[in-house]
Amino acid sequence: MNNLKLAITVLAVSISGNLFSQDLLHKVPAESKFVIALNGKGFFKHASVEQLNGIFKRAGIFEKIMKDNGSFQSENIEEFGIDLNSKSYLHFNVNDSLQYFGALIPLKDKGQFESHFA
Repeated sequence: MNNLKLAITVLAVSISGNLFSQDLLHKVPAESKFVIALNGKGFFKHASVEQLNGIFKRAGIFEKIMKDNGSFQSENIEEFGIDLNSKSYLHFNVNDSLQYFGALIPLKDKGQFESHFA
């Protein structure tokens, strides 16, 4: 269940980017094998939040969240508490036998985000 929430969060943040938000690049681990920067501002020049909501709805993401978290009853990604106009970073690390994928996602409303995903 936590992996699904992380995947949803990563996808939501992949559409992020704003010149005025804090840049999280300095928090990416230096030993990362690769880093992907996601620019929401650029993404939303070519797509709308409504289109992204439609994709999430068709993929069953909102339905899964509502099933796992009865307090979240919306089909709008803007209500996740994520800053959709900021840059986000995805990184991949390998440490001995462990491989992990991480995401650094700026939040617009920490309390709103935690109420849905904590």
